[in-house]
Amino acid sequence: MTDKETETRGRAEFHVGRKIGAELFKLVREGKLTKDEYAAKLSSLTPDQLLGAREVIQTILRVGGALNRIQDGTAPINLDLEPDPSGYFDRTCPSTACGAYFKISWEDWKSKNFKELHCPICRHRADHNLFDTPTQREHVQFRGQKLVETELARALPGISFEVAPLDHPIPRDLAVKIERILERATECEACGCRYAALTYPFFCPACGHRSSPSAFEMEIKTVRQALQAIPTLRTALAQSIGQQEAENFIKRNMIELNFRSLVGAFQSAAEARFLSLPNPAGVAARKNAFQNLIESSDLWKRVTGRDFPSMLLAAEWQELQRLFQQRHKFDHTGGIVDQDYLAKTGDTTYEVGDRIVVTEATVERLTFLVSKLMAELLK
Repeated sequence: MTDKETETRGRAEFHVGRKIGAELFKLVREGKLTKDEYAAKLSSLTPDQLLGAREVIQTILRVGGALNRIQDGTAPINLDLEPDPSGYFDRTCPSTACGAYFKISWEDWKSKNFKELHCPICRHRADHNLFDTPTQREHVQFRGQKLVETELARALPGISFEVAPLDHPIPRDLAVKIERILERATECEACGCRYAALTYPFFCPACGHRSSPSAFEMEIKTVRQALQAIPTLRTALAQSIGQQEAENFIKRNMIELNFRSLVGAFQSAAEARFLSLPNPAGVAARKNAFQNLIESSDLWKRVTGRDFPSMLLAAEWQELQRLFQQRHKFDHTGGIVDQDYLAKTGDTTYEVGDRIVVTEATVERLTFLVSKLMAELLK
């Protein structure tokens, strides 16, 4: 046999030994092979096979050691999660029925040592780790992969590992300019936690406390600022994504969002105000009663002697009921008109199957009406 043939045969035996070594190690780990049987199997191998078996077993042990360092925290992961320029930390509700984005002050996030969080929109309560945003989860996945890559490279020098780039140096999920226009920032009067959301935040994420009527003033201010910013934003968006796309974005994410948020803000503030009233008769409000103007007006009259129609002009009261019904359709039918809407409002501008049109003027009008009514409720 020539030297080349001997070398070729030795390499083949070496690779056979690698396969045998991997299989033997697996059998030992599974308890299907005793240590004595394992030693006997190794001793029966040819010298080249034994070299291959030992190499693969040592490799497995080194990889196992690397993974153990990751698991026990000896090799810590570097996440690089940081606050945004305003000093807030992105969060998102883990409830599939909600999924709302919100933020918590970075200082509060670090100092309050959260165990659980409440979604400020739906009040879903869960472990704080479940509130990571999709981008943050992707960032953590990338950092975890990079850690595995680093530890394996240390365990197996000379072997190259490369992880596909998913990195986001500072994870962000919201368009900053639009976010600053729409963002509602507030501070919980119960625990002092500072937080913000893109729609009216009903609850404190730290303690779950319901927002007070004072937060309603912040909502009105934010909506008015958003309306004032629309012309400038419309021009900027048209230049970057086109006129039609800009109009669609503003309609859905500026006009309709603020329209819906105003009703939610009134509901929460009016209910909080109602619960603060002297109530000798013990009149109770069912959950979400203040979504219904007729029902909440009746509750108010039973406790105070005044109803909502007496606080507004007759035309204003009719208009407010119609706008509340329109918001109800956005929540339950995507804004599509049905017979129930026509029966409750008498609105002759729509037919069944039409989609309700909300304009900047609609939002301005709703802002005026809920502000006027809330001012009366606070007297």
